[in-house]
Amino acid sequence: MRYVLDHDFHVHTQLSPCSSNPEQNPTRILQYAKENNLKTVITTDHYWDERVPCSTKPYGINNETIHKWGPYPQEDGIRMLIGAEADIDFNGILGINRRTCEDFDFILISATHMHMDGFTCRGDETVEERIAMYIRRLEIILNADIPHKKIGFSHPVTPLICYHEQVLDGIPESEFRRLFGRAAELGLGVEINLSSMRDSDDFDDYTQVTPQTHPAMFRPYRIAKEMGCKFFFGSDSHSPSDFLFLKPMAEVLIDQLELKESDKFILS
Repeated sequence: MRYVLDHDFHVHTQLSPCSSNPEQNPTRILQYAKENNLKTVITTDHYWDERVPCSTKPYGINNETIHKWGPYPQEDGIRMLIGAEADIDFNGILGINRRTCEDFDFILISATHMHMDGFTCRGDETVEERIAMYIRRLEIILNADIPHKKIGFSHPVTPLICYHEQVLDGIPESEFRRLFGRAAELGLGVEINLSSMRDSDDFDDYTQVTPQTHPAMFRPYRIAKEMGCKFFFGSDSHSPSDFLFLKPMAEVLIDQLELKESDKFILS
């Protein structure tokens, strides 16, 4: 059976430092879920658990702020859950731990935020250094003492890697197979991040995007699928205007990646 788009596991609210739109609030997000026939939508504001030491000043909101909304509004047939998007700093410290995970329904972790100078990187890393960073940070996620079945690897192919197509091309297939094979064993979800695809060069007309025209962007997903990984979609929306592209873009990518319902990451 063809993959059914019934969720969005990556939505920022106005609490995120990167989103200040007052309309990006739980009531509007619930409306978005209703309009798009989504069964589950998860808010994932940028977050660093203040109980975890950080090498520098972390990016994101603290424990008290991220729970500011209180209980979310609910509708029959729709789960609206609270999650977070965590980072790894430039010294390899992961901003969450097992105790953190007890406070959330779901947590995204980025290994690919390589644009936050002074926090996740120096800022002047070469392509070769970024290749090594990608591999090492995904290893940190895989080796962490966290419940991987409620964790998602956010935007694996984002331009935020910087020189992203060169970096993705530079990671050997054997390494991708090793990493994604381990991810599949642990039950770690892999995000198909629509904002990353939309923001890439030549991705404005996403109906023309194919694995043949942009092989570097699709290769990690192909390998992850072959290794048995499960996938979820995330709009990575920061304002209500971002909601418009979820359905049409996701439907194209479902066909391009030949996704079936058996490839779906299920959050229990």
